[in-house]
Amino acid sequence: MYCPLSPIPSLRTGNAFRHVYQRGRYTAGPLFVLYMKAHGEAESPDTPRLGLSVSKKVGNAVTRNRVKRLVKESCRLRTLAPGYDYVVVARPAAGALPRTGAFAQVDRALGDLLKRMKAK
Repeated sequence: MYCPLSPIPSLRTGNAFRHVYQRGRYTAGPLFVLYMKAHGEAESPDTPRLGLSVSKKVGNAVTRNRVKRLVKESCRLRTLAPGYDYVVVARPAAGALPRTGAFAQVDRALGDLLKRMKAK
């Protein structure tokens, strides 16, 4: 059973990412692009899964890992809809965030994208 404050299970295979990209819905903002699709997994229907894509355009390895940690923490603290796969694609502007206040900006950006996704 999925606990909202535990780490979110992740998408691991290229096929899983491709499935969400091709058949899911998406919305975009200045920092991230969010893809979402119902996964229909029989063994874990109440668990959301998260995939992250942070390319080298975002920055060096330290910057990319910082962006991934910020996104994971923001998603962990939010209540994601159960039974969905989410893929967050970071844009280069996410790597240019200042060290102070970066989490608040990432959290706000992801919150806006999730609200827009639910409105569709």
